[in-house]
Amino acid sequence: MKEKFTIYREDGFDEESQKTKYAVLKTMKREPDAVAYINDLKNIREYGYLRLEKRGEDGSSYLWNEYPEGWELIHD
Repeated sequence: MKEKFTIYREDGFDEESQKTKYAVLKTMKREPDAVAYINDLKNIREYGYLRLEKRGEDGSSYLWNEYPEGWELIHD
C-alpha cells in the first residue's frame, strides 16, 4: 500500500466528545504537494486551520507537526 496524504478542514465542535470535528478536504499522493497546500495562504484564508495526515505503507497514521516540521504517530 502506497502512502496517502489526506488534508482535513475544521468542521465544527462535537459537544459530546469535547473535540473538534474535521472533514476531508482533499487527498494527495505526494508529500511536498500536501505540505505546500496546507501552508498556502490562499487555502488558509479560505478554509482556516488545515490538518494533514499520512497513512503509511504499513497502515499506520501520522499527523504533520509544523514545529518542528515532521510526522508524529497517531495513537488510536
